[in-house]
Amino acid sequence: MKLSVLSLRYSSWSMRAWLVMTQAGANFEVDTVTLPDLSGDPKKSGSLGKDVVEERKQLGSVRGLFPVLHVEDTSIYESLAICEYIAELYPQAHLWPEYPLDRARARSVCNEMTTGFMALRGECSCHLFARVPKFTPRDPEELQADIDRVLEVWTECLERSGGPYLFGEHFGIADAMYYPVLTRFWTYGVVDFEKVDDKIKAY
Repeated sequence: MKLSVLSLRYSSWSMRAWLVMTQAGANFEVDTVTLPDLSGDPKKSGSLGKDVVEERKQLGSVRGLFPVLHVEDTSIYESLAICEYIAELYPQAHLWPEYPLDRARARSVCNEMTTGFMALRGECSCHLFARVPKFTPRDPEELQADIDRVLEVWTECLERSGGPYLFGEHFGIADAMYYPVLTRFWTYGVVDFEKVDDKIKAY
């Protein structure tokens, strides 16, 4: 298997797939893709037009985005789909909770991450090792609402499961989905971890 990713420092979606595959103990090759600089081309910068998609297909993408997992002659794209495949391939890794209701809940919070938290994404881009002192968001109310919701999800999951991970004793797909958010909290200093619930501190 070969996982084509963008830099794990800057691509949270690449990081999520890589985390799950690493946690599962999968035997895979990592292909870190460097995208061409499009900033000087007004027709391509900030877009995924046909030309850009075609160029990225040559780098291993399916529809212009990464990550992509290449398995034999099949390419699996979308981070959550990659994670689902790995969970089926490595059931011993316990990437989903054991019980159906818990699995449904885990999938719910994972899908919430893939479709929500737009203010958090827009205000706090992924930069794994950076620190931004005195960060000032453009829309503090929307950002705070997203932060509060993330902390609410973590608190609810940890209280129900007993921890140490969101759905119990095993690091799972839900943890991988939310880990990059934790790094953004550190990068931008938008959460005072001294004031959060003790379960979140332990997590």
